[in-house]
Amino acid sequence: MQTYSLSIRFGSDGFSLFILDQTGNALAQRTVSEPLFQMQKDEIINLFETQAGIIPADYSEIQLVAELDFYVFVPAPIFNIQHIDDYFYFQHPKDNRQIVLFNRVESWDAVNVFSVPAQLNEALSELFPDSVLTHQLSYFLSEKIRPKEDGVYIWMRPKMFDAVVVDSKTLTLVNSFAYSTAEDFVFFVLSIFDRLKLDTETTAVKLYGNSSLNECKELIANYVKNVDLVIC
Repeated sequence: MQTYSLSIRFGSDGFSLFILDQTGNALAQRTVSEPLFQMQKDEIINLFETQAGIIPADYSEIQLVAELDFYVFVPAPIFNIQHIDDYFYFQHPKDNRQIVLFNRVESWDAVNVFSVPAQLNEALSELFPDSVLTHQLSYFLSEKIRPKEDGVYIWMRPKMFDAVVVDSKTLTLVNSFAYSTAEDFVFFVLSIFDRLKLDTETTAVKLYGNSSLNECKELIANYVKNVDLVIC
């Protein structure tokens, strides 16, 4: 019997559901636009139940990835689960509508502490009790970036991008930037190169997103020799 896996990506403006075959190829995709982070638990559950018709009954696993703006990386050796609120709120303002969670990123010996709307977390816990909600940077670092491959890795989002820099096999930067135009995007990327003294001739840039990012790729390619766009 054919089995499928599901990948669901959540953002403030809705979610995208991908049905993947055993090799990871996308067989179907559906995007639902709703103010997801502002909705109540029952509204979110009802929203997902209306989409149930496209979900195969024999899926093997579900991957839940949330695109969120606020996070803190803590070295794994000093991480203590009892202090996750302290780690997070040391850098970010407290919001009682949010709950603080964490993902272990084993390949980088780090823990990503992040916040997610509490109503969304409760709804997903009820809808998908066997699945763990993963921050987009936890997924990015675990699934897309290999510690031995230096470069600038960029996860593109609507009006935001997350940048990860690996230099000399060391994680030297994890940061997020707001942008409005392709020119804004290039400015921030070149600022990263300047700040970290990266060589534009030898340091590769990989953009992860959809084909609509071709403008960003073409513009940054005027300044950086090695640029790739990975459709995901």
